[in-house]
Amino acid sequence: MTQFQTLLAHAYTDDAHAIGAGVARDERAAVRWYQRAAEQGLAVAQYQLGYCYMTSTGVAFDVTQAITWYALAAEQGHAEAQHALGELYLGHYGGPRKPHEARRLLEQSAEQGFVPAQRLLERFFAQTQER
Repeated sequence: MTQFQTLLAHAYTDDAHAIGAGVARDERAAVRWYQRAAEQGLAVAQYQLGYCYMTSTGVAFDVTQAITWYALAAEQGHAEAQHALGELYLGHYGGPRKPHEARRLLEQSAEQGFVPAQRLLERFFAQTQER
């Protein structure tokens, strides 16, 4: 059921609207469906819910909530969540500075081939070597 809930949430965002699937955009409904799937442990829904909190999509901007949901997805090995949480732990977007944890998460994401994490790690290493 959780994958269905995530698909339903996607339908209420731009994904389905953009391809003309006949679904009206409803960000709050999308968040409700992501929340249901995320609470059941689906990593992709946890990541998407964190993203909603970071982008004010259907909910108010909330870094703490984003960290909570990104962390749950990252623990399951979700590369995008590991990258997003790593960015926050570098102090980006108002996140808390935890450079060692940021590096660990970015390395995990990069090892899965997630290019944005690989690029961020390159910059991170370049900055630490310059100091």
